[in-house]
Amino acid sequence: MSDKRIHAQLLLQGVIPVLRAETDSEALNAAAALADGGLKALEVTMTMPDPEAVLRTLSRDSTLLPGAGTVMNVDEAARCLEAGAQFIVSPVFDEEVCAICRKTDVPYYPGALTPNEIQRALRAGATMVKVFPVANFGGVSYLKSLRSPWPGFECMVSGGVDLNNLGEYFKNGARLIGAGSSLVKPDLMKTGQWSELTKLAQAYVEAFHRCRQPAPSQVWT
Repeated sequence: MSDKRIHAQLLLQGVIPVLRAETDSEALNAAAALADGGLKALEVTMTMPDPEAVLRTLSRDSTLLPGAGTVMNVDEAARCLEAGAQFIVSPVFDEEVCAICRKTDVPYYPGALTPNEIQRALRAGATMVKVFPVANFGGVSYLKSLRSPWPGFECMVSGGVDLNNLGEYFKNGARLIGAGSSLVKPDLMKTGQWSELTKLAQAYVEAFHRCRQPAPSQVWT
């Protein structure tokens, strides 16, 4: 599947669960619960004990769209792609990671915050930047300030986004939201409350569809 097709699928889902778990079993159970709730694309973070094993297992299910998160360098990116990652997310921008993603036709969502960082990442070929950590730098008001001079600016956001505020982010330029502990709650995973995690996933899906913007994505450079 091409970069553009995967990106389009992610845009249709809107909310990307950020999966952090202490064991492979916990991660796979969480992924199944999230998929049951309608979130079939998810980010497997490199902070887990064996993220590549989790990616390999998830990639065998053709109904899922697993990506890798917290990818900090090209070696990690290569390992994740070999394990079946369909997209790459990072808190930082790395030119070598960008290059390997372009070569393999895989979407790349690097972290960027300032206008200069955002422009550098996009000009290098990033699919879309991830404004992170958005809540620590003004949240929705920061997106508004970016869109004032650049009305077409659209991005992924992560860090402090939850059910209560995701609508405002989507209204002000976010096209993708990375949802970590507000969605993939550690206490639900540790206690095996998979049905509750499914219900929470459903709530995020419903919230996204209530505020979904049907306009096609614009490219800001």
